[in-house]
Amino acid sequence: MNTAQTAAIETTDIGALNTAAVRALNTADVNALTTDQVAALGTAQVAALSTAQGQALTTAQVAVLSTVDAQALNSAQVAALNTAQAAALTTADIAVLSTTNVRALSTTDINALTTDQVAAFTTAQIAALTTAQIGAFTTAEIAALNTADAAALNTAQVFALNSSQITALSTADIQALNTADIHAINTTAFNALTTDQVAALHTDQIQALTTDQIHHFSTADFAAMTTDQIVALTTTQVVSIATDSIAAMTTAQFVAMETTDLHALTTTQFAALSTADINAMTTAETVALTTAQLHALDTAHLAALNTADIASLTTAQLAAFDTNQIQAFDTNQIQAFTTTDVHAFSMAQAAALTSTQFDALTTEQANALAGVSPIALDLSGTGIQTVSSAHGNSFDLLGTGSQAQHGWVGANTGLLVMDLNHDGKINNGTELFGSATLVNGHQAGNGYNALMALDSNHDGKITALDAHFSDLKVWVDANGNGVSDAGELKDLSSLGIIELDLNAHASTQMNNGNLLGLISSYKTADGKTHEMADVWFAQNQTATDATHAATTTAAATTDATHHAAAATDAVNAAGTTTAQATDHAATTTASADHATTAATSSLGVSAGDLLAHPGDNLLASSSTSTHTEVVATAAVVHADVHLVPVDHTQLLDDPNKNTPLI
Repeated sequence: MNTAQTAAIETTDIGALNTAAVRALNTADVNALTTDQVAALGTAQVAALSTAQGQALTTAQVAVLSTVDAQALNSAQVAALNTAQAAALTTADIAVLSTTNVRALSTTDINALTTDQVAAFTTAQIAALTTAQIGAFTTAEIAALNTADAAALNTAQVFALNSSQITALSTADIQALNTADIHAINTTAFNALTTDQVAALHTDQIQALTTDQIHHFSTADFAAMTTDQIVALTTTQVVSIATDSIAAMTTAQFVAMETTDLHALTTTQFAALSTADINAMTTAETVALTTAQLHALDTAHLAALNTADIASLTTAQLAAFDTNQIQAFDTNQIQAFTTTDVHAFSMAQAAALTSTQFDALTTEQANALAGVSPIALDLSGTGIQTVSSAHGNSFDLLGTGSQAQHGWVGANTGLLVMDLNHDGKINNGTELFGSATLVNGHQAGNGYNALMALDSNHDGKITALDAHFSDLKVWVDANGNGVSDAGELKDLSSLGIIELDLNAHASTQMNNGNLLGLISSYKTADGKTHEMADVWFAQNQTATDATHAATTTAAATTDATHHAAAATDAVNAAGTTTAQATDHAATTTASADHATTAATSSLGVSAGDLLAHPGDNLLASSSTSTHTEVVATAAVVHADVHLVPVDHTQLLDDPNKNTPLI
């Protein structure tokens, strides 16, 4: 038969052909069949078609195959379908294909399917697809999958999805993936997830993520995570977060992070946190930080720590801060440190405090420091020598009345001093050049800051060209008792000293437990230079602790007694700022004992001295007295002459104009 004759066969006759007769039709005859003739073919006849005959079918012929015909197709016939034929299958035909036949579809056929055809796939058919077929899906076809289809995907199929296909999944599809599937998404595809898809992940899906997947989160994706998702992260996952993702964290996400996770952050990750994150830390989170994490903070991070966080730091954590970090704290943060924390400062940390920071310290904090500095001079050419705190003395270096024992200068080493009240002795640290020296009403913080205030011509050195050069002396404490005995105060001229260099460099040199924190030199008349340094004398910790305890007890006693309160009021009226009051009279007896308050504080100048020596430069350094005894009997208070505060940096060059201030 020719094609015309084949096309003329009636549908009933076509249906009556046996399978052998059907197979005898050539491809041209098959192609010539009308759609009615094809529709009349029985399932056995359809199944009998050779692959060549199947390929000869037109798309119109394929489209008229009944669902039972489609179901009768064998895998070889399905595999032989071209893309046009595959696309011509009805959704009903697609739905009845066996899983074997579905697997027989070529990747090009899969790619040619319409979205309606893909949507017609059953979950069993979806699960039967090969990874190659999955990879052949267009993004439109992927988008056509329903949540049941997505849930039917196996891990191998999910792994085969490329980034475009992953992006094409709806958020509902993403949520439908089981944890194994989530775990199977390749890193490239995972990195392509949209922010909506990331935010849609369940917490159990989040916990199923590999560390590699976590690391490949885009910054936008990470920022899109909910706080519940952040909480769900394991510590292992947290450690894998990329630093740029850490930097992209919102404050809400950071606050949601568990303390164990925060503790697990690497130093690199921790350094990537924003200042807003640091500021948002709770005290519990602060205490959980490792010393390595704290050491990784830059100055901007440190500035963001709130005072409650500062106060919560342990001494071990505090020890992690380097000197640059210490200098980054503002005055409010400095004052937030507990005395225990300040007590734990290393010598290097204490020496690193700026003048502004040192001035912000409370008296209790200053007394708690591991060391306090004055400037010392090498007088023998053997270098600056010191003795340890165990063999030192309790000279009041800070001018606060502290009795803490500390290191001291050794043999052939002198202290640079200025006898501010011209009483022929050095009363406390305010007459040295160091931490406690006042400059413009503020503590200098170190000796060079203090000495710099005397550089009247601003040439970076102290010489005879500076107004107060002749007022400087060197205290050579020969017996090391911390008392300026007769003959121990030396004029600079007697030692041949003509120049003190202010250009000091930082040093970590230790000598018997004392730190030579800043080092420069001084010059003698013979042209030689000698070592000069700001020495931080270590305080004896046991003695310091005892002093703290005694101070606390004394304060409690003072607050509890009427006479001590009256004495304190009297001292305040006399111009003193610090008083140590001891009540020796029992309020319930008729004892003749009196309450005596000894007020020893930063050095001042009495009005009597000023009146007696109106032409002298009486260089007082604070609004306090050298030693004023206030005797209080009942409510009667007797006080010595009032003290006039004088700042030596504010004195006039013309001594005759330095008139008494009362």
